[in-house]
Amino acid sequence: MDSEKAYEQVLHGDSEVAVITLALDSHHNINSKKIWNDPLRFICAQDHPLAELKKPALKDLAEYPIILPGLNTYTGRIIQNLVSEGRDTFKGTYVD
Repeated sequence: MDSEKAYEQVLHGDSEVAVITLALDSHHNINSKKIWNDPLRFICAQDHPLAELKKPALKDLAEYPIILPGLNTYTGRIIQNLVSEGRDTFKGTYVD
């Protein structure tokens, strides 16, 4: 089960415990504890120009067509929020 569905099940009392990736919103009925770091990473082909950058920024990624997490995921919505705030724009395709 994906994290979003598991979160909703615990929130609505259908399940008591779940292990999920981060949730965008905290809720007073949910008690969460971080059990490990789960950094977001980008990947690219070894011969891609981005592979030469030691620490690429979102603005660097915005220069290329990329595959993005689906908007039905927490990660996809985090990226969408960054774009909505005008921080970056992507030539990306959101994948569901």
